Amino acid sequence: LKKFSLCFRELGYGRNCPIYDGGLNQFISPFWIQRNLIFDIEIYEYNIQYYVRPYKYRWYNDINSSREHPTKSTQLTIKYVYSRESPFILFNQIKRILNVTQIYHLNIEQQISNERLMQIIHLLPNLISINIYSLEFYREISFLNQGYPTTSALEHAKQIKYVYLGTASTIKDIYFLMSFCPQMEYLSVECIENMNIQLFLKDIVKEINQKHYDYLHSLCIFIRTADDQMIKQLNEMIYDEKLLLDYTIHRQSYNIYLKWK
Repeated sequence: LKKFSLCFRELGYGRNCPIYDGGLNQFISPFWIQRNLIFDIEIYEYNIQYYVRPYKYRWYNDINSSREHPTKSTQLTIKYVYSRESPFILFNQIKRILNVTQIYHLNIEQQISNERLMQIIHLLPNLISINIYSLEFYREISFLNQGYPTTSALEHAKQIKYVYLGTASTIKDIYFLMSFCPQMEYLSVECIENMNIQLFLKDIVKEINQKHYDYLHSLCIFIRTADDQMIKQLNEMIYDEKLLLDYTIHRQSYNIYLKWK
C-alpha cells in the first residue's frame, strides 16, 4: 500500500455538539506518524470532515525549512460557513473539534471580519500559523470593549509565528495583523492589482521599525507584475531611504522575498 487517505464526515453538527467520550485520538498515534500521515479537519457549512492523509508542503515551509513535528501539524480549514448565521454555530463546531484534537494551523478560505477572526482565535490557544483569504473592510476594534474575549484572543495570537493574507485590500489589513500577532516571524501577503508596491513595502517596513516588531524578520509579497526591474527599484528605495541596514531581497517567480536582521 503506497497511498492512503481516510475521510470521516459528521453531518449537521453546530447547533448541538455531541458529547465526546474523551478517549485518545488514535489518528495522531505513532502508527500514523511513522507512516507520514497527518490528521486534518475541515468545516463546510454545518458539516465537519476529519481526514487522515499524507503530509504535503505548506506555505510556511518557505521560511521554516525544518520539518515540523507531525503531532503539531493538525490544521483546521474553514472552507465555508454561512455569514448570516449565528456565529455560535461555528464556535460550537470548533469546540466539538477541540474535544478530539488540538489545532496548530488555521486556514480560512472565505472573507472574514477582524472581529470574527479574534473570536475564533479566542478558542484556539495553540496556533502556530494562520492563513486568511481576506479581511472584510477594516474597522477599528475597541480592545476595551466589555464582554469581548480580548485577553484570551490577544494571548493566543502571541503564539502565532507565520501569517498569510491572501488578498491585501488596504495597508490597514497588514497593520491589524502585525499588531494582533506581535510575535510573528514571517508575513506573506498577496497584493491586489494596480497597487503601488514601493509605497506598500515602504509603509510596512516603517510600521515594523516604528512599532518595534522585533520578531518579524521575513516578508513575502506576491505580485503578478514582479520582475527584475521591480527588485532593483525596491532595493534602491530601501537603501536610499535607509529603511533597513542588513537585508536581502530577491524574487522567485511572482514572489518577492525580503529578509533582514
